[in-house]
Amino acid sequence: FNAVIADAQGVGTILNPTLAEAELGRRAQQLCGPETMDGRLALIHQRYPNARIVLTGYFPIVSNQSDLTAVAVLLTNVGALSAAVAPAFGVPVDPITGAIAGAVTTHVLRDKAVSNSAVFHATSTSALMTSAIGSNQRLGGNRIRFVPIPFTAQNAYAAPDTWLWLVPTPGVPLPNAVDEMFDARLRACQSVPNMPPGCIPASMGHPNVKGALAYANAIMGALAEFVPMWQPLHAQTKSL
Repeated sequence: FNAVIADAQGVGTILNPTLAEAELGRRAQQLCGPETMDGRLALIHQRYPNARIVLTGYFPIVSNQSDLTAVAVLLTNVGALSAAVAPAFGVPVDPITGAIAGAVTTHVLRDKAVSNSAVFHATSTSALMTSAIGSNQRLGGNRIRFVPIPFTAQNAYAAPDTWLWLVPTPGVPLPNAVDEMFDARLRACQSVPNMPPGCIPASMGHPNVKGALAYANAIMGALAEFVPMWQPLHAQTKSL
């Protein structure tokens, strides 16, 4: 289970270079903390009385190892960077069309994205953990676990060992810009009448194969304490 904030719209807010860090922290605390999450965890606890509840954390989206060009492409696609604010961060705008002039970014813009990512990651981690611990104590049953995901700077968006899919960028020479499911998704998207513009790049920013494995390993590690209790109940074969 994960707090629903980091969809495309949420990522656009997190990476918005004009958003003050204090405001970003306030929003993350509100959506990921007890004010919102306690009620959601209580509802899951009620509907699935025999389940163990895993509340997974987020990851720093952009790091100082993220590729500059790829960061510009991401910010533009999620609506975090507009032509109105681009010049303030050193990003050129076409004087005729008024559009952002290609996939160009600056260290200033990336540093702001890194800073916002760090604020969101730290605040959401603390808030989710607080809600998980408090809800577990209040609801009883030793059922809820908060699970942080071990992303590092080199696993962030477009970093050398990224654990996230990039925005598909045909014609732009970015490594790993086409994800493992791109061809299948392209065919599926093209078969839909009036294809939504977000269909083809829908993978952007989501965990890739390595990232999904990191999530799975972290979750399995958190559930390890329950395995001895589950084995006698669910094992298909038993020792004689």
